Amino acid sequence: MAAFTWGDAGAQLTPEAIAAQRKIAQAMMARGADYSPVQSWTQGAARVAEGLMGGLDAGRADMAERQNATAEKELLASLIGGGAPTNIVPPVAAVAPSAPAVAPAVAPAAAGDAASAIASIESGGKYDLLGPVTKTGDRAYGKYQVMGANIPEWTKAHLGQALTPEQFLANPQAQDAVFQGRFGQYAQKYGPEGAAKAWFAGEKGMNNPNAKDQLGTSVQSYADRFSNAYGAPAQVAAADPAALPVNAQSAEGYAIPGQPSPGVQAVAAAAPASGINPKLLTAMASPYVSDGTKKVLGIMLQSQLSSEGVTPIDAGNKIILTDKRGNVVRELPKGEPNKGPEYGVIGKDQFGNEQYGWRDPRTQSVTPGPQQGGATGAPPVITAPDGSTVPVLPGQDPKVIREAVSKAAAGSALPASFDDTTKLRHEVTQLPSYKNIAQAAPIYKSMVETAGTNSKASDLNLVYGLGKIMDPNSVVREGEMVMVKNTASLPDWLVGAANSLNGGAALTPETRAAILKEAHNRITSYKTMYDQDANHYRGIATRNRANPQDVVPDFGEFKPYAPAVAPTPAAIDDLVKKYSK
Repeated sequence: MAAFTWGDAGAQLTPEAIAAQRKIAQAMMARGADYSPVQSWTQGAARVAEGLMGGLDAGRADMAERQNATAEKELLASLIGGGAPTNIVPPVAAVAPSAPAVAPAVAPAAAGDAASAIASIESGGKYDLLGPVTKTGDRAYGKYQVMGANIPEWTKAHLGQALTPEQFLANPQAQDAVFQGRFGQYAQKYGPEGAAKAWFAGEKGMNNPNAKDQLGTSVQSYADRFSNAYGAPAQVAAADPAALPVNAQSAEGYAIPGQPSPGVQAVAAAAPASGINPKLLTAMASPYVSDGTKKVLGIMLQSQLSSEGVTPIDAGNKIILTDKRGNVVRELPKGEPNKGPEYGVIGKDQFGNEQYGWRDPRTQSVTPGPQQGGATGAPPVITAPDGSTVPVLPGQDPKVIREAVSKAAAGSALPASFDDTTKLRHEVTQLPSYKNIAQAAPIYKSMVETAGTNSKASDLNLVYGLGKIMDPNSVVREGEMVMVKNTASLPDWLVGAANSLNGGAALTPETRAAILKEAHNRITSYKTMYDQDANHYRGIATRNRANPQDVVPDFGEFKPYAPAVAPTPAAIDDLVKKYSK
């Protein structure tokens, strides 16, 4: 029975990729089940459609899991009973201890790895790192922390196709290519240290050594950190040994896609060929087999080895194979089947061209992959769940790019976390416009409420309230006195009204009306300034999947004071007649 396939061109997905697709489907169904009010019928229809699509994708994920589980059962049955083979694993040639082909090699390159130096400062080498949101609402993306506003232009210039920040974040090779292209231009103009300054502050800001970013890092300190990190030796890879220097070293221990891992090959070489089922070794190396099934396969392999007189001994970081006499047959490094060497840039050739392959962190060696170059057509693309496409650049592993796109889409489909929402709201509450209106709003509402009462207490509230709205530090109320500390900050007529009240006089109707009008003008001005900042942060919240209502406080509308209209004699007569019956 064939395993369920779900992906570009019918490609079979690993259990991890299916889990990522299910995560996206669950997020879509959650949005479809949102019962909050909608702004239009189209928004409601979109929610329903999204919920239905999420349910469909969830069903496909369940089917994929059931089909793969069935295929794994058939695999185990065929291994135990010798049944028909299953296609849960890719077909590969049986492993035999034959002479290896020409081994790839690596050699030290010239000192000075700018990419590693910048990555160590910006991200610690993490391709999926997101920087903090800046005051402009932008943020940095990826291993080299490229600002989102630069990504479309730079990817168009260096890749031939403009990418969105989300596509750029999901594409490690695109990040490396853009860095090499842009930083290389800077280095040709300004040298390595000048290029680091331009990368940090831009060409317009690189000449100000004391300029700092929002984290407090200055241009000069960034350049100093780059200079300290710059100069670490890099690795140069080449598939042709004849093209390598005389001191090149052999690289071993790598799993090549479509073939069993070197550890599996070593086990097969150590055991008698007739005693080990090659299909068992292939299944253990397959990324499409679940971890639970691989544990069963490991027990089966151990049983076959023991029956042939080869005993595996767990020595911590490696497995030692011994024969019946206790002699060591082979030592194998430990490693999880699904966590082998990583695919990416492994160095440059003698012409400065990037070389791609697999880097093993356990043995610190590299294996060159098939190099792609010289193609004149458009690069192949991976289609994301939202319909956008991500180009597969020369040297890239399409499977890795497909899984990275699925992971990024799953993350972008989830709402913002509580911590991210809290940080955004804190930024809003620290704005000067927010502080002005937050202090003035309750004072103005108190003035409107007391304006209809003709009393000295009401007069004191009006004068004191307007003074606080215009300058919070200029007036102080003590009992039935309004003290003005800074007369220069308040208009003369308001200072005069305060002095008149302190002398025992009452405010005239005209003065009360003038106070209320000035208070409304001032609160309206505060609200206009705040609305500008609020709209900016609502956009930031929406782009970062946060609810704008949780980020931006709403102070409502501030209406001018309208005195109550006294009833006419005729209205009074009507009321008397109505209630005297």
